[in-house]
Amino acid sequence: DARARPQPGVPVVIAGPVLARTTTDSEGRYRVRGLAAGSYRVTRFDTQQSGVVELVAGETGSLDLR
Repeated sequence: DARARPQPGVPVVIAGPVLARTTTDSEGRYRVRGLAAGSYRVTRFDTQQSGVVELVAGETGSLDLR
């Protein structure tokens, strides 16, 4: 939220070469393992805020949606 408090339990959809869904943990973070390299749109289901992250094989991607 605007005060940058962690928001647990927020549904997140990851769409790209594959589709994945998850929810944020108690720290407001989410993690999806095993995605193929490529471009993914990550969307918070509650607010429809989204952004794009490029994943490279063997590396970790990150996107902050507040």
